[in-house]
Amino acid sequence: MRFEGDDPDVRWLREWSPRYRREAWSLALADQSVHDPVLAEELGELYGRERRQRHERFAGVPACLDELRDAYALGVITNGASCLQREKLATAGLEEYFDTVIVSAEFGVGKPDPSIFEHALDQLDVTAEQTTMVGDSLVRDIDGAVATGMRGVWINRDGRDRPEDRTEVVEISTLSELPFALERIQEAVAP
Repeated sequence: MRFEGDDPDVRWLREWSPRYRREAWSLALADQSVHDPVLAEELGELYGRERRQRHERFAGVPACLDELRDAYALGVITNGASCLQREKLATAGLEEYFDTVIVSAEFGVGKPDPSIFEHALDQLDVTAEQTTMVGDSLVRDIDGAVATGMRGVWINRDGRDRPEDRTEVVEISTLSELPFALERIQEAVAP
């Protein structure tokens, strides 16, 4: 990760991350009885390059986004370093689908803090009542959105058990189910 930018926290991460990668790989190699600092350094650099080249998107994402963007304003709220999150969207060929992309490192606060969701609403010029957050984390994505007054659709790709206190959240297992889920939500809130 390059951790681009002049913010003091970003500069600190940029300086810290090479040491962290080297130490992490040194520990992993030591678990295999290999003590080679040069190899640890090389693996730390190689891992980052390989990871960036292998960003994959879930099946059906472009088709779903093609269908949705004709009817909805679309935005992304993502936690993490700006350079990494924006690189993921670009590498996956998805950035063109979104009217706004909000990265926690740029905004200064991450999900589930309501202020990042409110910022997204402002960017899209919509109200919370008009908006549905779609995400795979009940705590960061769904709870944060619901605290702002949005509805939530939980993508439960792994078939995890639904917590008993989340009965109001619509659950899907793949994005191909999302258009139908959004129609159900609209019907439920229609006057």
